[in-house]
Amino acid sequence: MESTKPKPLQVENAHKQISRIYEGSKDLKNTESDLGDLSRSLSKMWGKYETEHIQSTMDHLFTIAKDKMDSDHDKKVLVGLRQMVRELESTLYQPQPRY
Repeated sequence: MESTKPKPLQVENAHKQISRIYEGSKDLKNTESDLGDLSRSLSKMWGKYETEHIQSTMDHLFTIAKDKMDSDHDKKVLVGLRQMVRELESTLYQPQPRY
């Protein structure tokens, strides 16, 4: 799911921090503390308003979820969901010309 373009070191470090938050959670159930830690990591992330870093971070979150899944079918569904979310983001967050 993640892009092959190299990420800046600061973004990579933020992704590692996010991974550490969820490494002990089998089902990604979030506590208030987990969500607070995630929010802090995202708030401190370098380039947090740049589209490529946002997409890269979203891909990273989906990869964390995919790694927690057991079924190959579930993993394929998650890949499809990520594609749909990316399309939604590009369509709704960025102005599109109307014909």
